[in-house]
Amino acid sequence: MHDKFKILIIEDNEDLNEMFQIAFDADKFEIESCLNGVDGITKAVEFKPNLILLDIMMPQMDGYEVLKALKKNTSLKTTVVVNSNLEQKQDAEKALKLGADYYLRKSEYTPFELANKVEDILKGQKI
Repeated sequence: MHDKFKILIIEDNEDLNEMFQIAFDADKFEIESCLNGVDGITKAVEFKPNLILLDIMMPQMDGYEVLKALKKNTSLKTTVVVNSNLEQKQDAEKALKLGADYYLRKSEYTPFELANKVEDILKGQKI
């Protein structure tokens, strides 16, 4: 039995945050979550997740700012999946340029489909 994958969810919508937590199988994943980017950065450093699921549109500090801060922290080696409602190509390009590994649109996946995608990413499969 291998250790569980550690996932950090940074999502300001409380309902979505809760749905994502439910969707990730507790047998496979250890989940931490935050409702804003400031807490997310702190939690990322403490929790050292295998993967961060990051929203873009958040109060105080948006996902782009979180990406910049995460990439400045050289001790943090984690996969970052941006999960956003922003549909424009330039939004995805900006996130990827700032260091996101993947850009997924919330409208294209249910929380359970998203959990499966994340598992595929962590297992090294192409999505």
